[in-house]
Amino acid sequence: MKIAFIASSQSLDLGSYRIWINDFSKYLTRMGCNVSICSEVSDLALDIDVVILSKSDQTKALAYKERTNALVGAINTSNIANKNNNIDFVIVGSPEERISLLPKYNNVFIVNLIEQMHNRDYVKVHKNSITPLTVGIHGSYTHTSKMSYGFAPAIEEINKKRPNTFRILSVSNQPSKVADMFAKMKISKTPIECRAWSYSTFIKDLEKMDIGVVCNSTDLMQMHPNIDDISDTDLGLYKSDYAMRFKNKSNPGRTFVFYQAGIPVIADLTPSHFPMLFDSECGFLADNKESWIHALNTLTNAQVRQNTAKKAKDRFLNLYSMEKDATKLIEEIKDLINDKNK
Repeated sequence: MKIAFIASSQSLDLGSYRIWINDFSKYLTRMGCNVSICSEVSDLALDIDVVILSKSDQTKALAYKERTNALVGAINTSNIANKNNNIDFVIVGSPEERISLLPKYNNVFIVNLIEQMHNRDYVKVHKNSITPLTVGIHGSYTHTSKMSYGFAPAIEEINKKRPNTFRILSVSNQPSKVADMFAKMKISKTPIECRAWSYSTFIKDLEKMDIGVVCNSTDLMQMHPNIDDISDTDLGLYKSDYAMRFKNKSNPGRTFVFYQAGIPVIADLTPSHFPMLFDSECGFLADNKESWIHALNTLTNAQVRQNTAKKAKDRFLNLYSMEKDATKLIEEIKDLINDKNK
C-alpha cells in the first residue's frame, strides 16, 4: 500500500505533525507500507493509494481527488466546519472526538497520541526530598484555566498547612499567559515556573517533574451555580449531578507523556482518562478540592510515586501501542479500498 502524508508545515514543534505524521509514518513503514511525506500536490505520485492531509492542508482535498484515484484522509478535522465530501476518512485521537465527528463522517479512526520521543525502557527514580516536589503540567496554555476549579484550591490549602510541599512547573506554548492565569488563581504559597515548550528542551523539563497533572474540563457548576436549580427527580436530574464541559478534541495524550516517563498522574474526569486511572492503581482521577488534596498528599511519598508509576507504565504498554494502531488503520483502509472497488 502506498500512503502519502501531505504536510505543508513540517515542524517537530507541531504536535499533530510530530505524532500523527512524523512518528506514525515510521510505524506504517514497519508494517510494510510505502510511505512518503509531501508538501504540495505536485509532489504526489500518481499511483498513490491513500493521501492523508495534515490539519492545515485539508482545504486541498479536492485537488488530491482530482489528481489521483486515491482515498483521501484527514487528520484531526473540525466538527464545526461543513462536511468535506472529498474526505473519505478522518484520523482522531480519542473516543470523544470520534463520536463528535460521526454525524459528518462515516469513517472515523482512532490513532492514539503516543509520542515516539518518550519511548524508553526505564522509569523515573523517585526519591524522598526535603525540597518541594515539582508538580508538572504541559501543553497548550488554554488548559491552565481548568486548574482553577479543584487543583488550585487544593494545592493552596496543602501549602498553607505544610509550606514548601510543592512547586509548579508549567511547560506550554504561551508561558506569559500561563503566568497571568496562575496569578489570577492567587496560589500565594506555591513557587510557579512557566517555561516555553520546545522539542529540543521538553525532555529535560519533564525529568524535573515528580507528579504530572492534567486538567481539561470546565466545571459548569462553579461557573454557573444556578445550573443546580435545574433538577427534577422524575427526569433523573439531581442537585448532586456533575455538570462539566470539555472540547470534542479532548484526548489522553498529555497523560501518555507522563506514563511513558514514569511520572505518576492526577487527571480530571475527561472520559479518555478513565481507562488508565479508573481504579487509582495507576494514578488518580480528581474533580473537587478534596479529591485533589487526597491525590496530592498520597503522592508525596516517594515509594508510592514509584509504585504508581511502574503500574501505570505496565498498564499503558498493555493498552496502547502505535504498532496496534498502525495495523488496525491499514486494515480499515483496506476495507474502504475494497468497498470502493466493488
